[in-house]
Amino acid sequence: MRYCKYPNYVTESNNIPQIQKIISKYVWLLSKFNHYCEIYEPEYYIKHSFILNECFMNCEVEVT
Repeated sequence: MRYCKYPNYVTESNNIPQIQKIISKYVWLLSKFNHYCEIYEPEYYIKHSFILNECFMNCEVEVT
């Protein structure tokens, strides 16, 4: 399932910085959570990958 993705059609270009900020916060939280899990609780580690959105040249997060 893909999270923090960009919309297919952007109606207002003002929304793009907000979306990028949300994605960066999500990635930060995921990174901190997984770091904790690597040390203390490995069974809760969230497997994920980053997918490049070619239209915006930024990453989206996909949780597997």
